[in-house]
Amino acid sequence: MNEVEYERIIEKAKGLDLNINESERRTFLSTPWKFRIELQRRKDVVHHQGTHIMAMDIGLPFQENPKVIGDLLDLDLVVESDSHIRVGNHEWSLNFYEEDSTRLCSVHFSQDTMHSVDPVGTELITAWNDEG
Repeated sequence: MNEVEYERIIEKAKGLDLNINESERRTFLSTPWKFRIELQRRKDVVHHQGTHIMAMDIGLPFQENPKVIGDLLDLDLVVESDSHIRVGNHEWSLNFYEEDSTRLCSVHFSQDTMHSVDPVGTELITAWNDEG
């Protein structure tokens, strides 16, 4: 992320009254669903190895509409129903599904062949499709 993108997201986060924890090394935005979004500006920390996240499936209560995350991150609203919100662009997307509590359900990667489940039950998948 470049400095212009970073500043735009920070201003939007302030407008949404999100808690911003900013330091030299990292910046975290706290969401109403008890998870944080890390904004990383240091290119030396993010190593591009060819594989990157294409999509994440997140379960959370819909007391507040999760499409605000799309607004915050400049992602388009792709799907909106009572129990599913999808925001994204041509590079990646976030799928929010209504559940009683917040949990990361799965992470879809761009390359390699894997399908496993981590110790907390999150699926790690590389066979991502755009149908989500």
